[in-house]
Amino acid sequence: MDRNIKVIALGGLDEKGKNCYAIEIEGDIFVIDAGVKFPDKLTPGIDYIIARFDYLFINKDKVRAYFITHGHDEVFGGLPYIIRKVPAPVYCTGVTKFMIESFMLHNHLDLNIEFNIVKSGDSVMVSGRKISFFGVAHNIPQSLGLAISTDYGSIIYIGSHIVNN
Repeated sequence: MDRNIKVIALGGLDEKGKNCYAIEIEGDIFVIDAGVKFPDKLTPGIDYIIARFDYLFINKDKVRAYFITHGHDEVFGGLPYIIRKVPAPVYCTGVTKFMIESFMLHNHLDLNIEFNIVKSGDSVMVSGRKISFFGVAHNIPQSLGLAISTDYGSIIYIGSHIVNN
């Protein structure tokens, strides 16, 4: 029985960018998105601001996979910077894979990433856990939400969203 479930926001709360969540279930960590935030006038000379990945560095042996929900840099831009120290397979759509590879080329990052292409309606098993993908409305093609199964029901993630007042 899944008695130990943690949902940890590593970035992306109350800001635009740096989206990154770690879902830990019985010692297995599933990372959803790994984005960047673009600098503002208070951070001159900085190209990208990434989430605090310390938790993933400390628990790198528990990370089972990265799930990238769509092809915006605030969702995937930190991936090349974390995956080199915390390797795991990446699940995303074909469009998102193309965007990640273009970002890496633009930033002169040469990495061998294990991509697993998924689409809306697909389900995969990762570390004995069912992960299901569904389409969401967003302004980039092939955007996905996902559901991670647990004994208590599914943990649902719908991708990045911003609520403005």
